[in-house]
Formats: sequence, structure tokens, C-alpha cells
Amino acid sequence: LMRAEALWNLNKTTNRLQVVNLINKYRVTRGGLAPITIADTDNAIFTALRYEYEIETYSTAAGLAFYRKRGWGHLPGTTEVGGGAWGGLPTGTVIHFPVPAAELDLLGLVYYTFGGVGNEGAAPKSSSFQVDIDAAGTTPVAPRMK
Repeated sequence: LMRAEALWNLNKTTNRLQVVNLINKYRVTRGGLAPITIADTDNAIFTALRYEYEIETYSTAAGLAFYRKRGWGHLPGTTEVGGGAWGGLPTGTVIHFPVPAAELDLLGLVYYTFGGVGNEGAAPKSSSFQVDIDAAGTTPVAPRMK
């Protein structure tokens, strides 16, 4: 399925048949579901790919589903698996983690956090977090949101 996703991202038109065959290998053989075809929409094919990926990797490793969905980012025009608009993550899910407090102390920066519906660093809103450097270009100053 990772190969199918890579082929899809490289060129979904040229690689369409290969992608569909790779998805159906799991979808039909193991899942007993109806096969997808090259005539299906891009949305339907990628939604099937994401669904099979989640089913086949369920309980494989801690956080795998979260990191995978986070990596898919905003998927315009797709049917969301599990809801949400950011790779299937529920709205408000943290999409990256803050720097640990010990690191912020070491750098002399203020504490901050991410996540929550409508807040910075939460699905489906992308992050605009940045750390500034002082005028001399040597010392990080408090992080800020754009």
C-alpha cells in the first residue's frame, strides 16, 4: 500500500492501473470488498487506498495511524475516513507537538502549546509557528504565531 501511495503521488494517471491492482490485492483478497476500478474517481481510489492502509496497519505500531494521517495533510475533495479535514484526523487534533519545556527553558523561550478546535497547530489549520532571532542574529526570542 505504501508502494501504491508512492505511485499515486508520482503520477496518478500513468500509474492508475498499478495503484488499483495493489489496492485490490488487499481490498478484495483479504477484505472481501468489491474491487475498485480505473474508471473510479481519483477521490474514490485515494479514499480506498487510505482505508486499506488503515485496516492493514491497525495496531502495527503506536501512533502509526496518527502520523500517517498527519502526513496526508489537507485532502481537498476527498471523502474523509474517520471524519475531519486534515488527512482524516478529527478537527482540533494536534498536528505537531510543542518543544519540550526543558528545551524552551534552555533556550530562554516562553512555553506554548498547540491543538484544539480553531487553534494554531490543530487539524485542519496548518501551522504558521515560527521562532524569531534577535537583531544580532544570535539569540532566539519568544516564539510567536503569524
